[in-house]
Amino acid sequence: MEEILFDDSRCDGCGGSPLCREECPEKAVEVVALPSGAPSIGQVVLVTGELAQCASCGATFMPERKLAALLTRQVITAKPVHAYCPACRRGQLLDRYMEMLEGGQDRGRKSEA
Repeated sequence: MEEILFDDSRCDGCGGSPLCREECPEKAVEVVALPSGAPSIGQVVLVTGELAQCASCGATFMPERKLAALLTRQVITAKPVHAYCPACRRGQLLDRYMEMLEGGQDRGRKSEA
């Protein structure tokens, strides 16, 4: 069981452009300034559950529940690459595309013969 935590004592708001807010695929992060003198809330558990591991590099990249929901809603359309983190997924998609292009060229050569 894994947890994704938020610790307000470690957050500096990314200099006014919070990366968490900008990069959240759900647009579920809202950043608000606390009043001066407000007590720290410390660590807060944001997500609990198993995290999916990339089939290529082994990095954890997403809660398995979220991955299952994306696949159900078909937000991720290339299902053979759903087991890869975003960095490895780009490489897998590029490899598949290049194979497809090369396969089309091979078929074209056979029909010319």
